Amino acid sequence: MLAVNWGNWQYIAGVGVDPRGGRHFNLEKQTGLYDADGLYQDKWLEGNESVDESLDSFDIVDWPR
Repeated sequence: MLAVNWGNWQYIAGVGVDPRGGRHFNLEKQTGLYDADGLYQDKWLEGNESVDESLDSFDIVDWPR
């Protein structure tokens, strides 16, 4: 069961074996679906001016740096 759980999380994250290939996490789409009004981001980014915006642009080939 543990292996199935790990496999599912990898598949969802887009880092596991994927027969379709080329899937990427689309941050803008997810933000529009789940935080359209920006309340979540405002809560957690409040006062944190040093957010690294480049973190959402990594691909599996870029990991680890």
